[in-house]
Amino acid sequence: MGNQYIDQLNTMLMPKSLSSLRVLDLFAGCGGLALGFEAQGFSTYGFEKDADAVQTYISNLAQPCEKKRLTMETKYPEADIVIGGPPCQPFSVGGHQNGVVDPRDGFPIFIKAIESIRPKLWVFENVRGLLYQNKSYLEKIIAQLATLGYVVDAKILNAAHYGVPQNRERLIVVGHQGGYKFPKPLNYQVTAGDALGEMATTTPSGCHFLTASMDTYVAKYEKASCCRIPRDLVLQLYLCYHRPSSHECS
Repeated sequence: MGNQYIDQLNTMLMPKSLSSLRVLDLFAGCGGLALGFEAQGFSTYGFEKDADAVQTYISNLAQPCEKKRLTMETKYPEADIVIGGPPCQPFSVGGHQNGVVDPRDGFPIFIKAIESIRPKLWVFENVRGLLYQNKSYLEKIIAQLATLGYVVDAKILNAAHYGVPQNRERLIVVGHQGGYKFPKPLNYQVTAGDALGEMATTTPSGCHFLTASMDTYVAKYEKASCCRIPRDLVLQLYLCYHRPSSHECS
């Protein structure tokens, strides 16, 4: 199914006829959130501080992205919709979960932007940890945004329920003026094997699955997440089976 899935994905992400509504993308990263809006015909304009992420955004989307570190004093262009992914490190199991006391917390900036722009609708996404250890802070964020005249809905959605071959849960928070409903899950799921097809068993000569730093990061994330089937064990068995001459197997 690999090539078929890729074709379906490319078709789905092909920009539709343009809408007159403008989307402002804060903490834009490489444009993953904006990509979905572009696919539905919206024009987006991103703000991101990382130069590599900005270049990726511009290369993959037909939309501009400005390299800029956002502050409480940043001035924004007019927009009908504001989207964003305020830095998740303060709330992620991969970070220290210091929440509001973490200097990387971008929510005050996001709230200030909503107050300044007053869009018709706004959306932000973050790690599910914001709904647990830092739930009291999330409640304060929602309360502040609600005072600006928005109905606020929050829900944890799993990408696997919407055609993505990844079991990834994210907190999605939407501010609207009434009538919004979260999308219903699909009645099927796409596995990684379905998406990759023959690529799943093809190993180019000289390739590396993970760098040392990537391996350390994933192992740390697994431990913090209480992963039931550790990736490093699965990967070790796979490599031992396919390339026993270059790996120690016990």
